[in-house]
Amino acid sequence: MENIGFQSSEPLNFETLRDFVEYVHSKLKETNILSQRYRFVADVVKVKPYNGVLYITVSQEGTDGKKFELTVIVWKHLLKGIMNYLYSFGV
Repeated sequence: MENIGFQSSEPLNFETLRDFVEYVHSKLKETNILSQRYRFVADVVKVKPYNGVLYITVSQEGTDGKKFELTVIVWKHLLKGIMNYLYSFGV
C-alpha cells in the first residue's frame, strides 16, 4: 500500500472537527487517492439516505474471521445513478 506521509512524532491538535477534516483532506489531495477509482466485493448491510446524501455500509469477513465494515458516502450529484444501480439488485 502507498505511504501517504501522515507520520509525525508530535500529536497534532485541532480546535474543531472541521479543522481536522480539512487537514486530512489537504493531505489526501497531495496524493492520487481522491482521483483513483476503487472496486471491491462486499455485502451491503445498510443503506441510509440523510439530508440528500446516501450512506452505504458494506461488510466483508476477513480470512481471520473478523468482520470489516466500511461506510461509503455518496454525495448528491452521484445519488441518482447509485440508487438506480442498487435498486437493480433489490437493495
